[in-house]
Amino acid sequence: MNRTIISLAIISTNWEQKRKDYIENFVPLIGAIINKKKYKEIDLPTLKKDFTEEYGLIIPSNPLQTIINRLVRNKYVKRNNLSFVPTNKISGFDLNIQSKKFQTEFLELIFDLIDYAKSEFNRDFNQVEIEEGIIAFFKKHDVDILFLSEFKTVLPEVKYDIKVNHLIGNYISHVYQNDFEKFKSIRKLSMGHALSSVILFDPMAQSAYSSKLRNVNFYLDTPFILGLIGFSGKAKEEACVELLDSLKSEGAKLFLLETNYEEVMTLLDDCYSRLVRGNFDIQYSSRTLKYCVRNNIRPSEVQSKLTLFTKELERHKIDRTEVPEHYGNRKYQIAEDKLFEKIVSIYSKHSIYSEEDISTRKEISILRDVKVISGISRFRKGNKAVSIKQAGEIFVTTNTALAFATREFEKEEYLSATNFIPSCITDVFLGTVLWMQSPAKVERLNLKKLMADCYSAIQPSERLIQKYLDEINRLKKEGRIDDESFILLKSHSTAIQILEEKTLGDPDEFKIEMAEEILDEITNRIKVEESKKLAAEKKDHDLTKDELENTRNEKKKQEDRIEQISNLIGKYISNFVLIVLISLLVVAVLVQLLGKVENPWSLPANVFIAALTLLNLVYGFFFMQYRENLREKISRSVKHFLTAK
Repeated sequence: MNRTIISLAIISTNWEQKRKDYIENFVPLIGAIINKKKYKEIDLPTLKKDFTEEYGLIIPSNPLQTIINRLVRNKYVKRNNLSFVPTNKISGFDLNIQSKKFQTEFLELIFDLIDYAKSEFNRDFNQVEIEEGIIAFFKKHDVDILFLSEFKTVLPEVKYDIKVNHLIGNYISHVYQNDFEKFKSIRKLSMGHALSSVILFDPMAQSAYSSKLRNVNFYLDTPFILGLIGFSGKAKEEACVELLDSLKSEGAKLFLLETNYEEVMTLLDDCYSRLVRGNFDIQYSSRTLKYCVRNNIRPSEVQSKLTLFTKELERHKIDRTEVPEHYGNRKYQIAEDKLFEKIVSIYSKHSIYSEEDISTRKEISILRDVKVISGISRFRKGNKAVSIKQAGEIFVTTNTALAFATREFEKEEYLSATNFIPSCITDVFLGTVLWMQSPAKVERLNLKKLMADCYSAIQPSERLIQKYLDEINRLKKEGRIDDESFILLKSHSTAIQILEEKTLGDPDEFKIEMAEEILDEITNRIKVEESKKLAAEKKDHDLTKDELENTRNEKKKQEDRIEQISNLIGKYISNFVLIVLISLLVVAVLVQLLGKVENPWSLPANVFIAALTLLNLVYGFFFMQYRENLREKISRSVKHFLTAK
C-alpha cells in the first residue's frame, strides 16, 4: 500500500481529533519516526530523509524545524546545547495500529476503484496505477493552493496518467452520490492533502494573509462569475457560493468591474444567439457555449440567466464598479505591455497556447485581463502591501496561470519587496487562507473544492476535441457522413460523453474509427430514448385512459346514488301527502254523514269535497296519479339540489 496515501489519512485524522493548528497535524508523524528510529540525537537532514522514506511526503527543512520546536514545547524533545535530544515521553508515539487500519480501509477503496474501471469503462488498471493516480489527482491542483509558496508540493513524484485522472474524477463523483462510506475515505485524503500543503507556506506569508478581511474589497473575475451562476457545473457553483458566503461573513466587500460585467453579458448573449441558430463550430466556441452543448442547456435557460443576472449579483451582494481612470493616476500606472508579455509567456509555459497562437479573440481576452490588473494597481495607489488588510483591493480569479503571471510581474517590479500581496490571487488560494483563519470552515471549503476538481478532471481537453473534430470534418469532406450526421456528431452533447467514455479523456486513445462508432452509438441511443419516450407516452396514455374510466365510473356511481336518494325522498314525501289527503277526505265525509247542520266544520268539509270533485271532473284528478306526479317533482328538485351542491 502506498505510504503517501496512509500518511494523508493520518494527517486528516489528527486534524479531526485535535482541531488544532496545521503544525500539530504533523507532530504524531515526526514523533513516531523519532521513536521508531531510536535517534540519540536528532539530525535534521537525516530526519528529513527518513520522514520522506517512511511517509512518502516531502517536508522542507524550515517547516520540519518548526515541528521539532513544537515537540520541544510539549517536552517530547529537549535542547542540549545546539542539538535536540528525544525524551522518554517520545515513546508514546506509535502509528502502527492506525496505519494498519487505514491500510485495510484504502486497499478496499483501491480494489473498488479497479472494479469500477472494469464495469463502467471496460478498462484494466492495477493497484500501483490507481494508487499513483490518486496522488497525481491531488498533486495536479497543488499550484492552486501553493502558487505563492517557494515549495510547490509535499507529494512525491508519480506518473501522471490522464486516463487514471479521468477515472478518479468519475469515481469520486459516483461515490459522492451512491456510497457515502467510500466517499468519506476519499474526502479524508483530500483533507490530508490540503492540511499538509499548508505547512509549506512561508511563516511571513502566513502572517500576511492572516489579517482580518473587514472592508477589504474583492473584485471577481469573469470565469468565477460564470461558475457562480452555474456555467461550470453544480460543484463549482457551490464552491463559489461557499467562498462568497465566507468572505461576507468576514466583513469583506464584493465587486464586479464593469469590464467583467460586459464580458459576462457578451458571452451569455453570444451563447444564447448561437444556441438559437444552432449554427456554430464547437471547436472555436467559448467555454460557456461548450458547457451548454455538453450539458443540454436550452436557449431559454441561458436567456433566463441573462435576464436575472443583475438580480443574481444583488442576491450575492456583489456591487458593480469601475476601475480608476488613467488620468489623475499616472504615477500609479504599471507597465501594461510588460504584463501582457509576462501573461503570454506563462500561458505558453503552461501549454494554454503558444505565443505564435494568439488569435485576435485571445489577445482581446489577455488585454482585458491586463486592463483589470492595471486598474487594481491604481486602486491601490502604488501601495506595496504586505498584508491583505493593507492591500485593500484584490482581484480573484479561477485562472491560476493569470494569478501566477501577475505575481511574477509584480515581483520583478517590486524588487525591494521580499513579501507582498499580489494584485491577483486564485479563488482556491483565498479559500485556503479563509480556513487557515477559521478552521471550522476547512471541511466545507475542501468538500466544494474536491467536487469542483472532479468536474474539471472529467472535462475533455482541447487537444482531444480538436482530434475528434478533425476526424468528423474529414468524414464530411469525403462524403462518408451526411449533413445531418455531421451536425449530430459536432453538436450533440451525447457525442462528447461517448468520446470521454471511449478515451477516458486521453487524446492519444482517440482512433479514427471512433467518430463513426460514436455516430452509431448516438443513433442507437436516440432510438432507445425515442423508444423509451414512446413507451412512457403510451404508459401515460393508458394511465390517463384508466383515470378517465375511473372518473366516469365514479361519476356514474355518484349519479346513481343521487338518483336513489332523490327517488327515496320523493317517495316518502309523496306518500305522506297522499296519506294526509286521504285522511282529510275521510274526515270530511264523516263530518257530512255524522255531523249536525250547525257544525262549524261542515262548510270546510263541503268545500274540500267539492274541490276534489271539480278537480276530478276537469283534470281527471285522482289520488294515486297525484302521488306519482308529486313524487317525480320532488325527486327532480332533490336531484337538482344535490347535483348543484
